[in-house]
Amino acid sequence: MKNISVSVYNHSEDLPEMEYKNFFHSKSLFRIYGMTAGYFPHMIVVKSETNGILCHLLAVIRRRGAWFPPYLYTQCRIYGEGDYSENISNKHELFYAMLIKLTRIMSFRCLYIEISDMSEKMYGYKWLKRCGYFPIRWMEIHNSLHSKSPKELLSDRKIIRHVNSGIRNGVTASTVESEEDFNQFYKMKKAL
Repeated sequence: MKNISVSVYNHSEDLPEMEYKNFFHSKSLFRIYGMTAGYFPHMIVVKSETNGILCHLLAVIRRRGAWFPPYLYTQCRIYGEGDYSENISNKHELFYAMLIKLTRIMSFRCLYIEISDMSEKMYGYKWLKRCGYFPIRWMEIHNSLHSKSPKELLSDRKIIRHVNSGIRNGVTASTVESEEDFNQFYKMKKAL
């Protein structure tokens, strides 16, 4: 990690010229968030003295509200591990450099920083842990360290138990049959 510089650009600054392969870390999404009320994008950019931009990561601060204290707070959200130039061999070390800068800046501005949708289930685990991050199991995440396929891990008994648990908790499913039903669903989804 010699001869690199890590810079952070906020929504009011112009980004340097860079290529991207991942929409979630693109200039386009950065600009969209910059024009959206309540969202404050930050692009973390790693540059080398000779090769230009090595990688970049988009972090978005969002104002949130809750029924319980703290009533108003901000959170930082990151999708994936960033976008890297081709032929980069030390992605994990560059990710760590961006993570250190991100944590240093966002820890005073946000209640928490959430990183999700990593390309590999254990990507950067050592570096995340070293920076004080910890995993939280969400319902939609079914990562496993086992070498078995998901079909082998989920037995019929487990599936039936999950379905029965959902039914006991009031979960129902239905088919949208009219435009009005779809609009109601969309309003409910947007409110979440």
